[in-house]
Amino acid sequence: MYLIKGDEVNDLVLYEPRIFRLYVHENKINKKKYFGITKNQAFERWERYGSGYKRGTHIRNAFLKYGWDSFNHFVVIDNLTYSEALTYEKAFIALYKTTDRAYGYNKDKGGKDFMIRAEVRKKLEEREYIKPVVHMETGIVYSDSNIASYYTGYKASSIRRTCNSKKFLLFNSHWAYKCDYDKLTNEEIDKILKTTPKNYMDDNRKVVCLESGEVFDNAKCAQKVYTSTTAECIKACCKKYDPNRITAAKKHWLYLSDYNKLTKEEIEAELKTKQGQKVSKAVIKLETKEVFSSIEEASSKTGLSSKTIRYSCTGQWITTPKNGHWMFKSDYNKATPKEIEERLKISMKGKMHNMRKVKCIETGEVFKSITEANEAVGGCKNSSMISKCCKNPHLSYKGYHWEYVS
Repeated sequence: MYLIKGDEVNDLVLYEPRIFRLYVHENKINKKKYFGITKNQAFERWERYGSGYKRGTHIRNAFLKYGWDSFNHFVVIDNLTYSEALTYEKAFIALYKTTDRAYGYNKDKGGKDFMIRAEVRKKLEEREYIKPVVHMETGIVYSDSNIASYYTGYKASSIRRTCNSKKFLLFNSHWAYKCDYDKLTNEEIDKILKTTPKNYMDDNRKVVCLESGEVFDNAKCAQKVYTSTTAECIKACCKKYDPNRITAAKKHWLYLSDYNKLTKEEIEAELKTKQGQKVSKAVIKLETKEVFSSIEEASSKTGLSSKTIRYSCTGQWITTPKNGHWMFKSDYNKATPKEIEERLKISMKGKMHNMRKVKCIETGEVFKSITEANEAVGGCKNSSMISKCCKNPHLSYKGYHWEYVS
């Protein structure tokens, strides 16, 4: 296994990190053994009760027959290089004859190397199918994406796709072909290394437990203390988008940035919410200045759907003059008079094309919207055929041709 540590690609330096280990599973009843190697921690390779092994293998069938607790599981040799691990695996399998079903569960003699043969590698390098790649965080250059995948855990195809697109970002790490990396300046490299994906930023946001007031660096750190839940559940509680994810480990959670914006009264209101209960926010209708304790109350008193009011409050759809303009009371208190005036001036946002005027070419009649035109010709109210006819003059609907009125 080769990693490039020199400046030139042709000068390959043998560099094998000692991250491999040889392990064994021994049956307590019949003393049969299974030897294997892994670069991960042994418990990660075995997973839960041996589920990390493929179905149909001898060792997996043995776990199902005798049970996980009927085996001794331990690491034989640790801190091995990849080549040493292959050698030891082959030697121990031969020594204990574990390929024989009377003595063990190994299906082959072991020592299999996934490395590409030298003659095949030369042909692929000539066609530029194999290129050295750089892990920009560490500066290590791998001779190809397959080797990089084996040592870092990222998929080889994902590394190649990232390098080909020259976006450099793959989850929380950065990759580039050696030829592209050499062309970058130090300033460009620093700028690339600062880019992080949104979901990775969520993974590193500080979270607060409202009951205890504890602050954790991220959701994973909180999960280590409150082991009865998962990091994903804690993040879901912080985002407040799922009413079934109000609490995790019977605690309420918030991102620290959101927690600092709340008053004591708002924090007390958060603590009162229960699992499955929707978090209610007061809303205000800008035209009348009427305040409602929740979207549901506003919906029942005004006759509007809760979806329309919610979309208006979140800004996804400012709504029509008929329905009015809505805001969350907390956002209204923070907004300046100018911002409120600008919001009132907006008549429609979102499904703008439904309000465009259309003209029937045969009759010359003009309609205020596609919906009105559909009703006039006896079509379906929500049909999109008139919109398609306006975009394509060769199409017709209900025997008429249509066009938009500018």
